[in-house]
Amino acid sequence: APARAKASSARRRMPAEPPVRPSGMVGKKELLGWVSDMCGRPVVSFSELKDGDALVRCVKETWPLAYDEVRPRFPKRMDGTRDPKENFELIKAIFAKIGLPSEALDTRGVRASAFKPCYNFLVVCFFLRNLALHSDFSVDFTHPVDQTLAQFLQSPASVASLRRGGALPPSPDKGAEKHLKAERRQKTTPRRPTPNAAKAARVASVEKGAKKNQTGA
Repeated sequence: APARAKASSARRRMPAEPPVRPSGMVGKKELLGWVSDMCGRPVVSFSELKDGDALVRCVKETWPLAYDEVRPRFPKRMDGTRDPKENFELIKAIFAKIGLPSEALDTRGVRASAFKPCYNFLVVCFFLRNLALHSDFSVDFTHPVDQTLAQFLQSPASVASLRRGGALPPSPDKGAEKHLKAERRQKTTPRRPTPNAAKAARVASVEKGAKKNQTGA
């Protein structure tokens, strides 16, 4: 028994293994398997998504900071669960915050366990979660993805959503950086007189010379 306890303790001290990169074709089965991993419990059908609980967990894992910021507005009940309607309102608020297209969440369709709304939602979360873990991630899906969502996932806006949601570190503020560089140039570059300033200097010089001549006379 002590030997087994020691081995168990050693395993706990080992660093976590890097996340496995999904490969091959991804369809309904693979997406539900991923949801199961995110929830820590088996999820084997789209009908298990209709209360929104599993979807909230997927969103939490994909955009952790946005979840933490929005969650207090949708508290759980005394039994530790959240009303299904509140679950979907929470997801809707998070998606609005991070800039996801409205096509990502079809509440009525998901609650009816319809294939397309459930599939599209899981594709977005699955893809962006893995994109945050693997910067060059790409995968093929067995069924067509909504065109608007497919374009979004292939655009820089998808990465921006991960930054806003806390899955990736924020990008440098290019505007502030440009302003700082301009200030540095002003401090290190000798100032050139403006045309008006140069003209005023010439006038002052002429007047000073005229006064000097008058004094001499």
